[in-house]
Amino acid sequence: MTSAPKIGQASSNGIYLLLLVSVVIAPVIFTWITTSPNNNGNFDRLLNAGKTYYDSGDAQKAIDAFTEALLYKPSETDLLLNLANAYRLSNKPEQVIRFSNEALAIDHNLGAGHFLIGCAYLRLNQNKNAIQSLQQAYDIDNTIGAVGYLLGKAKLTAGNFEDAIFFLEEVATYEEGHLGAAYTWSQALMQAGQPDEAKAALTDMLANKKFGAASEQVVIEGFLDGIELSCFVLTDGESHVTFPFAKDYKRIGEGDTGLNTGGMGAVSPVPFNDAVFKQKIHDRIITPTMEGLKKDKLDFVGFVFIGLIRVGDDPFVIEYNVRMGDPETQVVLPRIKNDIAELILATGEKRLDEIELQISTQAAATVVGVSGGYPEA
Repeated sequence: MTSAPKIGQASSNGIYLLLLVSVVIAPVIFTWITTSPNNNGNFDRLLNAGKTYYDSGDAQKAIDAFTEALLYKPSETDLLLNLANAYRLSNKPEQVIRFSNEALAIDHNLGAGHFLIGCAYLRLNQNKNAIQSLQQAYDIDNTIGAVGYLLGKAKLTAGNFEDAIFFLEEVATYEEGHLGAAYTWSQALMQAGQPDEAKAALTDMLANKKFGAASEQVVIEGFLDGIELSCFVLTDGESHVTFPFAKDYKRIGEGDTGLNTGGMGAVSPVPFNDAVFKQKIHDRIITPTMEGLKKDKLDFVGFVFIGLIRVGDDPFVIEYNVRMGDPETQVVLPRIKNDIAELILATGEKRLDEIELQISTQAAATVVGVSGGYPEA
C-alpha cells in the first residue's frame, strides 16, 4: 500500500513545482512570446508608425506608438531613445531624462542618450547638468555638430569663455553651414574681452567666406554694458500688477568675479531703481508688453519675467520668460503684504483689477550656499 504524502511533504513538492515554473518554464514562455514572428511584426509596425508620427510633428501619437512597442521589447535602446526624443518634441524634459537614462542603463556609450539628457537639462535651465551630459555626448561622438554647438552655448552661459570659444570654433570650422555656431563663436570672443579676435572672425566670415554659406549673412548685436535687474509682472490677461523689482548676483566669486551660476544671491528693492527709472520701465517696457499680448490676442495668464539692464539712464530688455525665478523670488515674495493665494485666485478669475498690491518698504536679501567647486564640480 502506498501511503499518502504528509502535509509538509506535499507543501515542499508544491514549492519545488512553483520554482520550476517561475525559474525555468516562465522565462521560456516569455521569450517565445516576445520573439515570435507575429510580435516582431507588431513591434516593427509600432516602431515605424512612431517614427512617421514624429517626422510629421505629432508628438503624442509618436509617444503612444513607441510606448506600446515597449510592451514587446522593453530593453530596445533605439526604441527608448526614440521615445525620449518624442517627449522632447512634446516639451516634457523630465520624461526625456527618464527614458534616456533607461537606455543608458543598458548601454552607457550611447552618445544620443547623453545628448538628449543635455537638451532636457537646458530646457529645465539646469546649465551645470546640461554641460555634464553634453560633454559626455561630445566625448563619445564629437562629429555631431549639435552637440558641440549646444555645449559651447552652455559653456558661454556659464561664463567659461575659453571652452565656449573652443567648441563653437570647432563646430563653425567643420560644419560650414552652421550659422549659429559661427555667430555664437564671435559673440563668445567679444564677451571674453577679445574684440580684435571677434573682428578678425567676422572678417573671415564676410570677406573670406570662411564658413561657406553660413558666411553670407552675419547678425551683429549691440553690446549692452550696464547693470541688470529683474522685473516680475502678474497678469490675468486683462489687468496686471508689477511685483517688487529685484537684482540677483550670478558670479561665484567675491566682488562679482568668477564663473556665472544660477544665482548666488539677490536683493530687493534695487538701490539704483529710483522713481524716475522705474517709470521709464513701466512706460517703455511693461505697458507695451502687456498691450502687445492683448493686441496679438494671446490670452496669457500668469507671470511674465522681464530681464532688464540699465545702460546710462535707460532700461533695455535682455530677455523674457514666463515664470518667477531663483534667487529673486526669495526676496520678492517677502515684500508683498497681500495673501499670495488671493492674488493667484484673482488672476485665475480675471479680477486682478480689484486687487491693490501692497508692498513693504523693508528690504530683503538672500544668499545661496553651494558645495565646493560649484559651478564646475
